[in-house]
Amino acid sequence: MRLRLQLAIGFCIYVAAFLLPAIQPPGAKIAPVAGWLCALIALAPLAALVRGQWQGVQLEALLMAVSGLTNPFLLVYLVLRIWPRLVKSRRVVGLLVLAGIVSSWMVMSKSSFKPMIGHFLWIAGIVIILATEVWSLSSFKSEPSPGASD
Repeated sequence: MRLRLQLAIGFCIYVAAFLLPAIQPPGAKIAPVAGWLCALIALAPLAALVRGQWQGVQLEALLMAVSGLTNPFLLVYLVLRIWPRLVKSRRVVGLLVLAGIVSSWMVMSKSSFKPMIGHFLWIAGIVIILATEVWSLSSFKSEPSPGASD
Protein backbone atom coordinates (compact mmCIF):
# COMPACT_ATOMS: atom_id res chain seq x y z
CA MET A 1 0.00 0.00 0.00
CA ARG A 2 2.79 2.40 0.93
CA LEU A 3 4.57 1.81 -2.39
CA ARG A 4 1.38 2.52 -4.34
CA LEU A 5 0.95 5.78 -2.47
CA GLN A 6 4.54 6.76 -3.20
CA LEU A 7 4.06 5.88 -6.87
CA ALA A 8 0.90 7.99 -6.99
CA ILE A 9 2.60 10.96 -5.31
CA GLY A 10 5.59 10.70 -7.64
CA PHE A 11 3.33 10.48 -10.67
CA CYS A 12 1.28 13.51 -9.58
CA ILE A 13 4.44 15.58 -9.13
CA TYR A 14 5.74 14.33 -12.48
CA VAL A 15 2.52 15.33 -14.29
CA ALA A 16 2.31 18.71 -12.52
CA ALA A 17 5.82 19.52 -13.71
CA PHE A 18 4.63 19.55 -17.33
CA LEU A 19 2.38 22.51 -16.57
CA LEU A 20 5.11 24.65 -15.01
CA PRO A 21 8.03 26.56 -16.54
CA ALA A 22 10.83 24.04 -16.99
CA ILE A 23 13.68 25.98 -18.59
CA GLN A 24 14.73 29.54 -19.21
CA PRO A 25 16.49 29.88 -22.57
CA PRO A 26 19.49 32.20 -22.72
CA GLY A 27 18.50 35.80 -23.28
CA ALA A 28 16.65 38.12 -20.96
CA LYS A 29 13.63 38.72 -23.21
CA ILE A 30 12.78 35.10 -23.98
CA ALA A 31 9.89 33.61 -22.01
CA PRO A 32 10.41 30.43 -19.98
CA VAL A 33 9.42 27.18 -21.71
CA ALA A 34 6.78 24.97 -20.10
CA GLY A 35 7.57 21.35 -19.35
CA TRP A 36 5.13 19.93 -21.90
CA LEU A 37 6.73 22.02 -24.64
CA CYS A 38 10.22 20.93 -23.55
CA ALA A 39 9.07 17.32 -23.88
CA LEU A 40 7.85 17.94 -27.43
CA ILE A 41 10.97 19.86 -28.43
CA ALA A 42 13.20 17.11 -27.05
CA LEU A 43 11.49 14.60 -29.34
CA ALA A 44 12.23 16.63 -32.50
CA PRO A 45 15.80 15.35 -33.01
CA LEU A 46 14.57 11.81 -32.45
CA ALA A 47 12.00 12.23 -35.21
CA ALA A 48 14.73 13.40 -37.59
CA LEU A 49 16.92 10.43 -36.69
CA VAL A 50 14.05 7.99 -37.24
CA ARG A 51 13.49 9.48 -40.71
CA GLY A 52 17.12 8.64 -41.50
CA GLN A 53 18.52 12.14 -41.36
CA TRP A 54 21.81 11.14 -39.73
CA GLN A 55 24.12 13.35 -41.77
CA GLY A 56 25.51 16.29 -39.87
CA VAL A 57 24.00 15.19 -36.58
CA GLN A 58 25.77 16.91 -33.72
CA LEU A 59 26.37 15.52 -30.26
CA GLU A 60 23.85 17.96 -28.80
CA ALA A 61 21.10 16.60 -31.07
CA LEU A 62 21.89 13.03 -29.98
CA LEU A 63 21.83 14.07 -26.33
CA MET A 64 18.51 15.81 -26.87
CA ALA A 65 17.12 12.69 -28.58
CA VAL A 66 18.15 10.58 -25.57
CA SER A 67 16.61 13.19 -23.30
CA GLY A 68 13.42 13.09 -25.37
CA LEU A 69 13.08 9.37 -24.66
CA THR A 70 12.98 9.93 -20.90
CA ASN A 71 9.20 10.41 -20.72
CA PRO A 72 8.29 7.48 -23.01
CA PHE A 73 10.70 5.26 -21.07
CA LEU A 74 9.13 6.31 -17.77
CA LEU A 75 5.70 5.37 -19.11
CA VAL A 76 7.10 1.99 -20.20
CA TYR A 77 8.56 1.58 -16.71
CA LEU A 78 5.15 2.26 -15.14
CA VAL A 79 3.47 -0.27 -17.44
CA LEU A 80 6.13 -2.87 -16.58
CA ARG A 81 5.31 -2.39 -12.88
CA ILE A 82 2.02 -4.19 -13.57
CA TRP A 83 3.87 -7.49 -14.05
CA PRO A 84 6.16 -8.36 -11.11
CA ARG A 85 7.95 -11.02 -13.15
CA LEU A 86 9.38 -8.32 -15.45
CA VAL A 87 11.47 -6.80 -12.68
CA LYS A 88 14.77 -7.04 -14.61
CA SER A 89 13.30 -5.37 -17.68
CA ARG A 90 11.75 -2.71 -15.47
CA ARG A 91 15.09 -1.95 -13.84
CA VAL A 92 16.83 -1.66 -17.22
CA VAL A 93 14.17 0.80 -18.37
CA GLY A 94 14.60 2.68 -15.06
CA LEU A 95 18.31 3.05 -15.80
CA LEU A 96 17.46 4.38 -19.26
CA VAL A 97 15.21 6.97 -17.61
CA LEU A 98 18.11 8.06 -15.41
CA ALA A 99 20.38 8.24 -18.47
CA GLY A 100 17.79 10.52 -20.09
CA ILE A 101 17.87 12.85 -17.10
CA VAL A 102 21.65 13.09 -17.26
CA SER A 103 21.38 13.71 -20.98
CA SER A 104 18.92 16.56 -20.37
CA TRP A 105 21.40 18.14 -17.97
CA MET A 106 24.12 17.91 -20.60
CA VAL A 107 21.88 19.58 -23.17
CA MET A 108 21.01 22.38 -20.75
CA SER A 109 24.66 22.88 -19.90
CA LYS A 110 25.75 23.05 -23.54
CA SER A 111 22.84 25.33 -24.47
CA SER A 112 23.09 27.60 -21.42
CA PHE A 113 19.48 26.86 -20.48
CA LYS A 114 18.61 27.49 -16.85
CA PRO A 115 16.47 24.87 -15.15
CA MET A 116 13.32 26.14 -13.48
CA ILE A 117 10.76 24.75 -11.03
CA GLY A 118 9.12 22.49 -13.61
CA HIS A 119 12.40 20.75 -14.35
CA PHE A 120 13.16 20.20 -10.68
CA LEU A 121 9.67 18.82 -10.02
CA TRP A 122 9.94 16.61 -13.12
CA ILE A 123 13.10 15.09 -11.71
CA ALA A 124 11.61 14.84 -8.20
CA GLY A 125 8.60 12.96 -9.54
CA ILE A 126 10.79 10.58 -11.51
CA VAL A 127 13.08 9.97 -8.54
CA ILE A 128 10.12 9.21 -6.27
CA ILE A 129 8.69 6.82 -8.87
CA LEU A 130 12.01 5.03 -9.40
CA ALA A 131 12.86 5.04 -5.69
CA THR A 132 9.89 2.77 -5.05
CA GLU A 133 11.94 0.12 -6.84
CA VAL A 134 14.72 0.49 -4.28
CA TRP A 135 12.31 0.72 -1.36
CA SER A 136 10.54 -2.45 -2.47
CA LEU A 137 13.88 -4.27 -2.34
CA SER A 138 14.23 -3.40 1.34
CA SER A 139 10.93 -5.10 2.10
CA PHE A 140 12.41 -8.51 1.29
CA LYS A 141 14.06 -10.30 4.17
CA SER A 142 17.28 -11.98 3.18
CA GLU A 143 17.56 -15.61 4.07
CA PRO A 144 20.60 -16.51 6.15
CA SER A 145 23.16 -18.37 4.12
CA PRO A 146 23.80 -22.00 5.06
CA GLY A 147 26.39 -22.28 7.77
CA ALA A 148 26.02 -18.67 8.88
CA SER A 149 26.20 -18.18 12.60
CA ASP A 150 23.83 -15.97 14.56
